[in-house]
Amino acid sequence: MPAGKAAGKPNGDLRRILWLRRRVLSCGAMRAATDQTGGFGKPPQRRERITLAALVIGLVASAMLVAVTPINDFLLMGTYIAGNHFPIGAFAVLLVTTVLVNVILRKVAPRLALAPAQLIAIWALVAVPSGIPSSGLMRYFVPNMAAFNYYASAENNWEEIFAGKISPVLLVADQQATTGFWEGLPAGGSIPWGVWVGPVVVWGIYAFALFALMIGLSVLLRRRWVEQERFIFPLVQVPIEVARRPDGGQLVNKFLRNKQVWVAVGILIVVHSLRGLHQFYPSIPRIRTSWSVVFEELPWSYSRGISLNLYPLMTGFAYLLSSEVGFSLWFFHLLLKLQAVILGWLGSPMGGPGAGYGNYMWASLQESGATIALAIWFIWLGRTHFSRVFRKGLLGDPAIEDSDEPISYRACAWLIVGAITVMVGWLYYFGGSLPLALINVGVGIAVFITLAWMVCQGGLIFLQPTFSTTEIAAILAGSRTWPLRGLLVNMWNEGVFRMDLREYLLPSLLNGLKISDPVDLHRGSLLRACAGAIILAFLVALIVAIWLPYTHGGGVALPNTWTYLIAPRLHFKWAAALLANPIKPQVSHLSYFAGGAALILSVMWLRARSTWFALHPIGFIIASGYPINCIWFAIFIGWLTKAAIMRWGGYKTYRQLRPFFLGLIVGDAIAGAIWIIVGFAMGKGYMLLPG
Repeated sequence: MPAGKAAGKPNGDLRRILWLRRRVLSCGAMRAATDQTGGFGKPPQRRERITLAALVIGLVASAMLVAVTPINDFLLMGTYIAGNHFPIGAFAVLLVTTVLVNVILRKVAPRLALAPAQLIAIWALVAVPSGIPSSGLMRYFVPNMAAFNYYASAENNWEEIFAGKISPVLLVADQQATTGFWEGLPAGGSIPWGVWVGPVVVWGIYAFALFALMIGLSVLLRRRWVEQERFIFPLVQVPIEVARRPDGGQLVNKFLRNKQVWVAVGILIVVHSLRGLHQFYPSIPRIRTSWSVVFEELPWSYSRGISLNLYPLMTGFAYLLSSEVGFSLWFFHLLLKLQAVILGWLGSPMGGPGAGYGNYMWASLQESGATIALAIWFIWLGRTHFSRVFRKGLLGDPAIEDSDEPISYRACAWLIVGAITVMVGWLYYFGGSLPLALINVGVGIAVFITLAWMVCQGGLIFLQPTFSTTEIAAILAGSRTWPLRGLLVNMWNEGVFRMDLREYLLPSLLNGLKISDPVDLHRGSLLRACAGAIILAFLVALIVAIWLPYTHGGGVALPNTWTYLIAPRLHFKWAAALLANPIKPQVSHLSYFAGGAALILSVMWLRARSTWFALHPIGFIIASGYPINCIWFAIFIGWLTKAAIMRWGGYKTYRQLRPFFLGLIVGDAIAGAIWIIVGFAMGKGYMLLPG
């Protein structure tokens, strides 16, 4: 034996084991997640299936919230009912069912009380489709069918520029119908439902292919992220606590009786009550929860200022994260601000992309390279599992077991393959460029997976992509490499389905499949019910999304200007601008893209190989986007508080104070739900989460 080892110096493997042990104990998050969410549950045959009562409650609650969401989000401008990956509407339904309905049932008919598995099923049935009526689909799906024929004018010359490049089946062609959508119906007019059927069916083909892809990806990733990598899934921890079965003789469980939880809830209800009332009665003092630091002198002005916003809900989630994830989320954002100052000082162009994504073109290039590289890394690390899924799904390998999955690997594989085929075919048929269609769908899948990873591992409730795949393709290869028709249709498609992923399906499906384990809910039963809820939500949301602008005037009276005035025109303006100012490929563009990919791969490699490297790549991917600009300071507060508690109080104190920080999440959700109801009563909403 070498002298060093004989003297007690640990070898490399032992050093790494000891380092990993210290790291887990220092952050506490993984242990907390394991304690709260349990293992992987019972075998499928011993799990609870969704009861008829839970199915009916979930579907009815989902349909009701879907129906009122566009009114709340786009007319009243209240706190979004979903708005992020912790939809407060779904949480409110869970809380009311648990503390009101179930308490009454336990008193008068204990046998009818809903078990934890059924409560979680209700939560999932509401949470999974909650984004469809808003940013998850209809916010862009419906207005984009009516925008071109209304906004085309002699000034922008769109009709001449795009003549022969837009298939008529993509648009609501009736001029009177489009005018009524944007300006409201004339007196005595009726909604022309028939003119919408054709475009809805054509765009709906892509939408349902996308839904199928999300379901397939959720099954493909579930075992890898839940059982093999054991992600902590921070966003499901509060619903699990609420749904737990009470101790013997109690009406509500230990978490709901915890004083720390209700102290936090009480504080936040008072704060939000004062802030909300200030909108109606200005004499009531306003409590500030946001500040902006603006730099007017060069080169500091290139940073475009720093936002300081207090979101207690996000601070509560940050408390649950590992220290390195929490640190990296705010660190990379501030590092990007510094990078902007340096590049601006050196004379680099500071302009952002033209399609409404990131704040800086160079940052979008960096983050697109990083996203693609990270997706490749995920595929490489999970290649054994993914190959098993497709071997079983496409070749029927009998040696591979899939009985405990929500659906068979055969169904999973064919959902993914079929969805990709339809999506690529749709883009090729209407855009005329197969390479661009393949790039669009391929990079889109990378974006879907990467952002879902951030939600499931990093607890980010609010995030969006910082780049457009079509625009990156035009920047790197030059816009003249691609046909204008292809650029327009692919950018248009992204504007409808990928511009705003703050509510998209994949993270919600993965959260639902994860949360089924600790309550022993049958995964297949849950996924099938969620698929039905998605279809129901699509139909209800479509009706309301068409009805609302006709009855109020989408472009003249609805105050959500992004939805009706800005977003529907972005892709047309961008594509038209390419004729006047075509983009030429530049070495600097490629260097930013390659640099982002190299940085993220270096970070991943160092994390895998080195015991001292604590940076996490999760913050780099969205460092320049609007969401992290809103929530970085709240994350910083949660990280700093947790770091101080762990440093001076240790893991025991961290666990003791955990209910208070979960109470911050509950408090913001309850206050948001209350003010949504008040907004409907008063005709004006109060927004307490990022808009």
